[in-house]
Amino acid sequence: MTVLLVAPNSRTGNVYKKFERVAPQWPPLGLGYLASYAQQAGYGCQIVDLTAENLSNQTFADTYIPSPVSSEKTVVGIYCIITNYSEVIRLVHTIKNKNSTIIVVLGGPFIDKTTVSFFTKKTEVDYFVIGEGEVAFSQLLGALDQGQLPNNIPGLTYRHGFEWVSNPAGSFVDNLDSLPKPARHLMPALTTYRPYIHTRNFPIGGLIT
Repeated sequence: MTVLLVAPNSRTGNVYKKFERVAPQWPPLGLGYLASYAQQAGYGCQIVDLTAENLSNQTFADTYIPSPVSSEKTVVGIYCIITNYSEVIRLVHTIKNKNSTIIVVLGGPFIDKTTVSFFTKKTEVDYFVIGEGEVAFSQLLGALDQGQLPNNIPGLTYRHGFEWVSNPAGSFVDNLDSLPKPARHLMPALTTYRPYIHTRNFPIGGLIT
């Protein structure tokens, strides 16, 4: 199973307009935490930062998304915040247009019960992780790998037939030291990025990076 963790391009979509050059460009540490936790569970991951690598959605799909004839299962996890949600929608469309069998998972600070309802009407997303994602995402990979229904994974919303199912909410990670350090070796060099602030357990939920 191939696992791609993707930070959308923050310089496209005309969000920042003439201020595009100062658009956020920080290392995707949230994806780094997901990757390192998944690796502990035995699942290899690749992080793709479209901003740092200056990739368009189409170039990403052409480079990383396998053709429909491929028998290998591919999971794409996408990081979503309020300033990139429109770009996330375009990215999901591009991925699914290339290969509709790709499993797309959305997570990040912008994903909650309200926005999940919005995205289910706008995109072909398969799974949503609400709140902190390390445990839920790794458990989802395990369920997908074993062909099991993910009905006992806290914080997960998923499509089951023609219905959407929302599992009970997950909890915050009480002991952050229990988490492995983010997989920085999977990211572009830190010199690619601007200075940044990183925090956990933000009051409105989600993993802020």
